[in-house]
Amino acid sequence: MRFSSFGLYLLLVGGVSAANDATNIQVHGDLSPRQPPPPPPPMKPGWKPDKPQPKPIVDPPKAKVLYRGEYFRGPDEVKKAGSFDSHAKRIFEGKHPDYKDRMKAELFKKGSSLYEHAVFKNPVSSYVPTSRSLEEALKFAKSADKVGYLYKIRASPDMVDVVGSLGGEDYFKHFKEQEVAGVYEIPWHRVESWQEVRRNAKTGEYERGKEVPNEDFIEPSDGEAAYLSHPELAGWPEGSVALENEFWAPYKDVPVEGMLNEHLLKYRHGDNVEKFKKWRGNEDWSILPCSGSRKRTGATDACALIRNEPSKVPNGETEKPPSTSGDKPVNSPGEEKVPAEITEGKLAELAEVSEKEFIDSTAARGLTLVATRKWSVDPRDIRAKLLGYKRLTADSPKIRSMKGGLSGGLDAVGVVAWVGGIVDAFVKDATALDRVAAIASIFPLVGCGFSAISEAQKGDVDVLDKVLCISGDILLFTPLAPFGFAFHLFRMIVSQFKPQSQPTKESSQKARDQQWQRFLDDNVFTYFYSDGSVSGKSTFRDKLNSSLAIETLAVLSEGADSIAVGNISAQIAMEASNSDKSKIQAGAMEAATKIRAGASREIIRRQRELLLGLPNSLKECTSLSLKPIAEQFNKDFIAELTSPEMVKKYTPITATVPDTPGVDLSGKVRDELNATGTHLTKTPPVLPKLFDIAYVLGQSKGLEGIDPLTLSPRDFLKAQIPELSDDRLDFYSLHHALQVSKSLQGQIKEEQLSNLWPAKDTKDLQRFRILLALKFGKTFEEQKIKWAQGLKGAGGALLSEKEVRFSTHPNIPPRKGGQESFAYIGLILGLSAERVRSLPQDQQTLDYKDLVNNEELIKAMMAQAMASSGRKDTEGVKQ
Repeated sequence: MRFSSFGLYLLLVGGVSAANDATNIQVHGDLSPRQPPPPPPPMKPGWKPDKPQPKPIVDPPKAKVLYRGEYFRGPDEVKKAGSFDSHAKRIFEGKHPDYKDRMKAELFKKGSSLYEHAVFKNPVSSYVPTSRSLEEALKFAKSADKVGYLYKIRASPDMVDVVGSLGGEDYFKHFKEQEVAGVYEIPWHRVESWQEVRRNAKTGEYERGKEVPNEDFIEPSDGEAAYLSHPELAGWPEGSVALENEFWAPYKDVPVEGMLNEHLLKYRHGDNVEKFKKWRGNEDWSILPCSGSRKRTGATDACALIRNEPSKVPNGETEKPPSTSGDKPVNSPGEEKVPAEITEGKLAELAEVSEKEFIDSTAARGLTLVATRKWSVDPRDIRAKLLGYKRLTADSPKIRSMKGGLSGGLDAVGVVAWVGGIVDAFVKDATALDRVAAIASIFPLVGCGFSAISEAQKGDVDVLDKVLCISGDILLFTPLAPFGFAFHLFRMIVSQFKPQSQPTKESSQKARDQQWQRFLDDNVFTYFYSDGSVSGKSTFRDKLNSSLAIETLAVLSEGADSIAVGNISAQIAMEASNSDKSKIQAGAMEAATKIRAGASREIIRRQRELLLGLPNSLKECTSLSLKPIAEQFNKDFIAELTSPEMVKKYTPITATVPDTPGVDLSGKVRDELNATGTHLTKTPPVLPKLFDIAYVLGQSKGLEGIDPLTLSPRDFLKAQIPELSDDRLDFYSLHHALQVSKSLQGQIKEEQLSNLWPAKDTKDLQRFRILLALKFGKTFEEQKIKWAQGLKGAGGALLSEKEVRFSTHPNIPPRKGGQESFAYIGLILGLSAERVRSLPQDQQTLDYKDLVNNEELIKAMMAQAMASSGRKDTEGVKQ
């Protein structure tokens, strides 16, 4: 982003100097100084040292039982979660508090490497550690002030021998931990039992409690020693000596993240590529060097090696139905037990699961801090106080549908339909949530009321504070009384219009328009921008941000209920069915994963819809929008212009003969001023154009932290017209981005914009333009923040008055700086960083005359950019 268009320049001043203090080294007088060694003999020409012979890799023994120690949660929490989750899984699901922007390429690569995993406290690892050694695992369960737990876990084929994969003690410094890792997660049903670990206050020793068996444990079908060492997952850093060993050499040029995917494909998805890619969801994370359509150079030998690994997983199945031995009654073949009635106990458990899921999901998105710090609401009270939430009962539609879905038992086909039903029901229910009711709940907490009008009439109202109420009610899309309480502010502004001579119609209109623009710039737009140093408490920012947060909370609450229904219905089905319990439990986990992903998509959609409706609402859809404000301003200006004081001011004093009455010209002046007032009535102040409002709103501090996909032009277009090809999507995105850019620069009027659209129904075209204007504003603000952050490194450089205003006020159209560079358009459309770097960034700009309507030229330029970046799909990369 070049800031020369802003007229701003960053002056870096200062210097760094250093001096090295001399250090005196004293040598004892009785000792002779150490002499340097003699030089080595000269080497023969062409001599090279012998290549060291790597030690053979010794595969560690395998174990049937593994152990895991931890103290930050208990068995009940792990059971409710369904598994011990890796950091990577939590990042993918948006539940990791430190990675709210989800997974990124560099994190995915780092998290796939066992070498990187072996670094303590790796926050992005795809692995969950266990140990063959009870004593080693016990170390991780010890805490002086907390109860720890030692879990006994049955090994399974999809796990990885970390010590063996990293070469044992000759290459791996933590080999004594005897680690075996679960990949991505370790399901709860693999836990055989657990023990409490407590510190004895008297002896200081740690003691293990009674072993508690896990009733949900399922015996793996392959039994003992099913897991292997996997050198392809080592992920040694470039230049590592280990890569010279034939054990790892075949994987030197193969992406470790791809090999992790191959592992999951083979051991989790039975080599079903379509199923695997659907599970991953995003092709950025679905790279398959051996099973995909493209194989990287050097991958041939590696692929042959991993394909020849002994597979202990027939048809991708990792577990068999639970044993029928023991004291529990066994149904006859083909016989299905009728599912139990939904008891009060099950309803209570469902409510507990739902609340836990809601708290976890809100915490992962940082909303619990919003509730406590901004709204003074305990996170446990969010649903009841803000969303009007009531717990599910036996008569709730979700529960009734749950009973129906379980009435016939769950076979393999039934599980698929059951999962689909839960997810579809969530999508339907979440889409139907009442936006107005949800947003309305937050206003009493951030301040607003219907007393604004009456307070204004008393003349003691803070206008900016009451504009908060306007903005809030605009977000609600509900009309209120006229904007009468800005009267005293208007009076202050128009009172400054006191020209020396009687103004003409033209000069009056020019002066009024200048004052009107001043009002918009310094009050309305700056208030919507909501910079704390200018807008006081930044109340509009809080309102907008809170409205977006409420949208999120409403969807998360609905999703939590749906996940809880799936969890409890799975428990009931496993109690009542002869079917494979592992399939049912896996189905519940699959449903939860899909619901969480669906919740993220629904949150983006709802927040996008709110923002797309806001500019129109501000412009003309409510009686508290800018139109009545402009009308009131014009009336006040005309009233001031035609007031008796102004008539008196401009009435000339006529010379008279003594004792002769003078000519009264006040009537003529009054008529002329009234005629000017009539002219001003017929030519009212120009309202900000729709895209101008959207552009300023896009810069608002209230949008900080919003998901980048919310204002993604390509994501919006793909959602509206799913069948659109990538080439066509790129063309229409770029075409209309250029059109909106020209409108924001004042080069064309909004009514002159191109109506080129890929569908006969153009109802979404205007919404697409509004989204582009919002994105232009958002991108401008992001670049401005980067500029401001650069000032921090300038040694405290002083800012000019113009730079201060630029930092604290929004940029208001018409935009300056000429045509947009291709790189800037790339930022608007959400292209990858690699792709943007490949585009012209200096003085090169797009030729609008040739480009805006030339589809072939646009497609060619887009193709060239893609080829330069080496990627086909650049969607969804956050800039």
